Amino acid sequence: RSVYSETLYPRLHLGWSDLASATEQKFRYIRAPVPELYDLSNDPGERRNLAAARTGTASALAAWIARTTGGVKPAEPDPAPADVRERLKALGYIGSSSAPLSSPDAGLADPKDHIAAFETLKRALAVDRAGRTAEAIQIYREILTSNPRMVDAWESLAQALVSSGRTQEAIGAFGKVIEIDPLKPEPHLALARIYALERRPSLARQHAELGSRRDPGQGYEILAELMMDAGRQDEAAADARKSLDVDPSRYMSHYLLGVIARQQAKCDDAIGHFERAIDAKRLEPRAVVRNLHAALADCLARAGRESDAEREFQAELAAIADSAEARVGLATLYRSQGRQADARTVLTGLVASSQPPTAETYWTVVHTLTLLGDNAAAREWAARGRDKFPRDARFR
Repeated sequence: RSVYSETLYPRLHLGWSDLASATEQKFRYIRAPVPELYDLSNDPGERRNLAAARTGTASALAAWIARTTGGVKPAEPDPAPADVRERLKALGYIGSSSAPLSSPDAGLADPKDHIAAFETLKRALAVDRAGRTAEAIQIYREILTSNPRMVDAWESLAQALVSSGRTQEAIGAFGKVIEIDPLKPEPHLALARIYALERRPSLARQHAELGSRRDPGQGYEILAELMMDAGRQDEAAADARKSLDVDPSRYMSHYLLGVIARQQAKCDDAIGHFERAIDAKRLEPRAVVRNLHAALADCLARAGRESDAEREFQAELAAIADSAEARVGLATLYRSQGRQADARTVLTGLVASSQPPTAETYWTVVHTLTLLGDNAAAREWAARGRDKFPRDARFR
């Protein structure tokens, strides 16, 4: 039978033409800017292009592709709606328009003429993964000089710039991706996180909203985090639920709902959200969410489930040894059980686990020991804090 295949990868990721092929008996025809025809019986490696010599066969297979696909061209990326174009222009992306990423009739480059550039991109990615970020950045820039619509190279360059601390350059590189593909979610979501860290919440929200059009799971999760930072709990909860509606594996959305429920003194609800967050996070075992286990442990302790609470406090310390929340919570639990020595050991371990311990670290130990009624240990650690930080009035 005749077999049809296609790839949009070069068009969507590299700025080159898409490809389609028809394989019929011994011939394979490839629709490309420069068409190709191979006799697989004599040339299985497809090294001798017969399209010019066997025009009849090439034309017949090209016509078969047209009939088989009903003359439908490869799917275009969704054009940016008018409201999105206006928002992008307001954000400074003047080049963004309703034009699609590219078109099969747009005179795009033939992928086979740019294999060297693709191999160079693969080398840059390998160099990047090896930790030679500055070298990778240079290679990405060289590639983009001759391939300015290579989305993957712009995005990889932006990520390398972020990891190098060159944030403003990274913002510019992500902007290039947006100008080429206005609705691509990854650059919008990356910019949302960058602007959140830079304390520019309005810009962060706008990019998160744009990113949520194609990636609502992650987009709404970022919006929920931004609403939490702004103290708008109801909106944060609503965004977290929207995130989970489309992707129940978003553990940060579960966590945020747990945090909100805990702040509202709804510990039973919080326990469920935290447990679902822990379960979902198993898909990303290397990810660390600070205070996830400690917050669950606090709610478990308040519910009288002391052994479960101790287990979760220990889980937090296994992941984050200098977690003040876990050490204070576990010390409080031990003190309530009459285990004063254990409480003192786990709490004072905060100093040893913090690199380096700060005045705030020492004060956390002193203050908590005082609240727990261990006055002798509190005086001892106040003296240590005074020796270490003689100008800090809290230790006088």
